Amino acid sequence: MNARTTLLLLLLPLMGAMGGCVGMQSFGTAARAGDTVALPVGWLNLKRENLTVKITDAGSNVTTYLPGNTAVKSVVKLYPDPSSGLVVGERTQQDLGNSDSTIASNINQYVTSGDREWWQSTLILNLPATLVPGKAVINVTDSAGGQIYPISVEVLPGVGSENKFNVYRGAAQFTMSLSNVWPNFLKSLETTSRYAVTFSNSNLDANGNEIVPHSIQLDATYTAGIGKPWVVNPRGDIKNIIWTENGSNLRIMVTPTKGNTLGLMVQEKIYIAGGITGLSQPIVKAYDINGTLMTGVTATVTPQ
Repeated sequence: MNARTTLLLLLLPLMGAMGGCVGMQSFGTAARAGDTVALPVGWLNLKRENLTVKITDAGSNVTTYLPGNTAVKSVVKLYPDPSSGLVVGERTQQDLGNSDSTIASNINQYVTSGDREWWQSTLILNLPATLVPGKAVINVTDSAGGQIYPISVEVLPGVGSENKFNVYRGAAQFTMSLSNVWPNFLKSLETTSRYAVTFSNSNLDANGNEIVPHSIQLDATYTAGIGKPWVVNPRGDIKNIIWTENGSNLRIMVTPTKGNTLGLMVQEKIYIAGGITGLSQPIVKAYDINGTLMTGVTATVTPQ
């Protein structure tokens, strides 16, 4: 992966996301056989252990990386800067110079169905050293069902080398005495196993939309002695979470950041990570803006 690719990934984390939640069109990639490349693959929850990668080069030679192949280095998620025009423009409904609020509105409408947790999954892998120069096509299959568009890579003449992703502090390379640590750096950036907790309300407003609670309290249990829970708020700009746990019981409070009730139930979503098991069906108490207990609100727990 060259510096230009890295810069594009950092500056354009959502580039091509309008291709839909099933995948996206990657920006052009050119590399030598044996190089490391970074390939955007869309707004998808992907796990490296579920991916099969088939690379067909210009000579119709096929190389297949089965799940667990070390050539597939990582699948990481890139999120927009919280101070970016995209995020701030969406929250304030204004254009900060790049049609920011319009782009955000289109992403919410056409890609994420109102879910304001935006990311770009990026597959990092080593190309085979034996590729024939010319156009290579990379097909990625996700055994969990994610649909990923074929990706084209222009294979340049010559043989490249794997990117070791050395870590730098200032101008100097930052090294550690434990030589087995840094090879796992990219893998440590991957999403760990977790539970997604989403909410629904059987009560609808006059327009047929779910009535969104102002605040939610969630109580659940989990297997004692396995892991330690960590509650993740995917959108800290629109809601707050407060949580406590005692080794087997978990209580979570969800409230909006500005005192205004959120617009959609999907925006109440949270994650529970930390390697815990046996998370129970939560007991949910929901309240309107006046503090009145609401009925009909339930939680769905989905292991990811």
